[in-house]
Amino acid sequence: MDGGTTLFLVFGGTPTLKLQGIVYYPLKSAQGLSVNRHPMVARGLIHDRQWMLVNSRGQFLTQRQFPAMARLNVQPAEDSLRCSYEGQPPCHIPLQLPEGELRPVRIWRDKTEAYGYPPAIDQWFQQALGTECHLVRQAEEVIRSIDRDYVLSERPVSFADGFPFLLTNQASLDALNDRLERSIPMSRFRTNLIVEGFPAFAEDDWKQVKIGPFLFEVAKPCARCKVINIDQQTGEPTGEPLPTLGTFRKQTGGIIFGQNLWSPATGVLEVGMPVTPIL
Repeated sequence: MDGGTTLFLVFGGTPTLKLQGIVYYPLKSAQGLSVNRHPMVARGLIHDRQWMLVNSRGQFLTQRQFPAMARLNVQPAEDSLRCSYEGQPPCHIPLQLPEGELRPVRIWRDKTEAYGYPPAIDQWFQQALGTECHLVRQAEEVIRSIDRDYVLSERPVSFADGFPFLLTNQASLDALNDRLERSIPMSRFRTNLIVEGFPAFAEDDWKQVKIGPFLFEVAKPCARCKVINIDQQTGEPTGEPLPTLGTFRKQTGGIIFGQNLWSPATGVLEVGMPVTPIL
């Protein structure tokens, strides 16, 4: 593996380094779903950020502009996603790809195309958030690629900000919470993969990481924004932890917490799988 060093720890003869949690987010910037096992493909976890809200110009919407999106709950149901928001009857989004023409959408600098939905579904989200918006789903036939600054060839990604997977370390959160007046949960960081058993911020030095049988490439550290200050249950800004995190995690690329990953592998990830970093 490019001459890298494989790192592992053993305590009492039992591996202590493992995958603690798996989370996926069907609708970008809505609530996440914590699961014990979940299939993955090159784009990321199945159904992770496959849906997104955009404005009339096709620009993506997130909690950065609309913190109330944190209160949008999305649950898998039979052949659909069940969306709920306080004070409104639920909305069901079919899992089957929508019909119709593709429409242009934009995520940061990326321009891609997606399928839209009937006006009644758009109206449900508009009523919930109090702003004009439209629901779109990623088209399987349209490849949105990871930034080529970080990979040598075209690699697909969902509607995530930039990479298929985001990994965080429980000990790193513990180290941050030691500096905060009030502890925060890992949900603030909207991670996909949570690992445990490592020293705080050990993930900064990883070049690759193996989870179970699957090898992931570490693309870059994850620079954080004000979204981590939003309570992911209430949608209310709290003022922390970004300022405190910035006092000891500010680097050239921003205020860092977690690592962005990609992998060509397909299969099923399971909580409890052993995690082996390669330095």
